[in-house]
This record gives sequence, structure tokens and C-alpha cells, in this order.
Amino acid sequence: MNIRELRKAFPFITTDELKYAVKHNEYKTERGFLKRLAQINAKYEEKANRKDIVSITIKIVWKLSSVWGSNPYAEYWVRYADGTTNYGKGYTCSGCGYDKTSTVIAEIFNQEFSGMLYRKRHSRKKAPYGIRMDGWFPSFSGGVGESCYGAISSFLGGHWKHVAWSDNFDQFEANFKCKKKTA
Repeated sequence: MNIRELRKAFPFITTDELKYAVKHNEYKTERGFLKRLAQINAKYEEKANRKDIVSITIKIVWKLSSVWGSNPYAEYWVRYADGTTNYGKGYTCSGCGYDKTSTVIAEIFNQEFSGMLYRKRHSRKKAPYGIRMDGWFPSFSGGVGESCYGAISSFLGGHWKHVAWSDNFDQFEANFKCKKKTA
């Protein structure tokens, strides 16, 4: 199959990623190669079709590690445009030399906001620092600094606030302007 046929068969995979996959194909059969592309396309389709978000609250508790100092443990509550809600927890990171807060926030944003970001991929507005629009599937970068999420939220049509903090606690909220969708 040529790239044009692959692009029609796998619409959620970018042309660049398809070219890369063809060039670096390690499969012995075309069937195996196409099966792998179908898996990638299905994963991207699921991410692209995630619901629009009206609001999110992220709570980060800092716990002391004997090796890496304080590490963030995040949980979040999200409200979707269709009225449903979701709760997630267990987002964490360790190490040093980068912004741990923005890393766990990026994990949460990649989990929940991938659909909204995918729908912005052809925006005329320049994507702010912390968003990767080039390459394969659009995503949020970790370790870029929590202050970037004001511009990122604005790019997605919302407003970001750092609403509460202490020595071992941070809470962030973001609200977005979304048209309510009915199920």
C-alpha cells in the first residue's frame, strides 16, 4: 500500500508517522504491519473522541521521599460538557532537575484533554509552550513549569487558577467554555 491508501485506511495517524512506520517497518508480513497500524489508529481515535471538559480540579499532595525529596501525588475531578463527571488518582513522578508539578499536570491533561487538543490541531493560533502539535498525536509536555498552564488553558478556551497551596499541598482549577452536548 502507498501512503495515500494508508492515510485513507488509518485517518487518525499523521502522514509523517505513516511514512516513518513504512520506512522502519520490522514486520515480516504486510498483515502484521497493517494490524499494528490498526491498533495505533484505534488508540488515537479513542483519544481524539474524548469528551469536552467544562471544569477540572487538580489536587496535589507532596510526600517526602528519602531519595528524591518531595514528590507530587495528584488526583483530579473533571466535569464534562455532557454533564457527566470523572475522578482520577495515582498520578506521580520522582527525580530531580525538572518541574514535577507540571509533569503530573501534563499526565492528567494527556489523559483527559486529548480530545479537545486534537480538535485544535488545525488552529491558526500558535500553540503555547508546553503543547506538542508537531509529530504524531498532539500532546502536553511535562516538566515545562506550572505557569505554562495558564496559556495552555487559554488556548483550549478556558481559564487556569492556582486556588490553594501550603508547604505540602497545591490545588488548581480550570474552567472551559464548552457548548453543552446531550448524550
